[in-house]
Amino acid sequence: MKAHLNPFAPDRIQRLLPFDPALSGTTWEAIESRWERLSRRAAVRGHHGSGKTTFLDAFAQRLQPRFRVERLFLHRDSRQLDQEQRQLLESIRGQQDVILFVDGEGHLAGSERKALRKLSLTLGGYLAARHHLSRLPTLLHLKSDPLLAQTLLEKIEPAASRELHESLPAIFRKKNGNLRELWLSLYDNYANETDHDRASSAQPPESQRARS
Repeated sequence: MKAHLNPFAPDRIQRLLPFDPALSGTTWEAIESRWERLSRRAAVRGHHGSGKTTFLDAFAQRLQPRFRVERLFLHRDSRQLDQEQRQLLESIRGQQDVILFVDGEGHLAGSERKALRKLSLTLGGYLAARHHLSRLPTLLHLKSDPLLAQTLLEKIEPAASRELHESLPAIFRKKNGNLRELWLSLYDNYANETDHDRASSAQPPESQRARS
């Protein structure tokens, strides 16, 4: 099966599942009002695969064109900012029309986070995506559960939602509540099962093979 035909292809998931504040029990108006009350300096919290990056994507669009959004993407080995990231920060220093998003801020060493947040005070705003609490106030706390997974799966592939209705909670727990990993596993399963079914259907029934 070609990747783009798989209902769980990452680009299709991204199109079908933009951030929906209603699924987190809130509204864009409430989020944006809190953002302003927090002087546009806050954190979005949640475990792996709970939707933080999806939220940042959607929030960045809502902040434009009033602000320009710059983003840093950090991973578990990002204890220090690299040269390119430092150059970006220097280039935006003092620009009040810039909002800085830092996805994975918690991976940085403490001294790096302190310097980063100090620089952010010269900008129009700062939003960090983190797994845990920090000194930054929380703008939004994202959580996932089997019911949310079922709701999202219905949007992606209704047939799969019906088929996996009973087993989805166990699969969800196996993936530690990580929705991104859940979709990737369903992508693999769907591709493998479909390829197997197509291979089986290409073979004539055993009785015909025996006569040939």
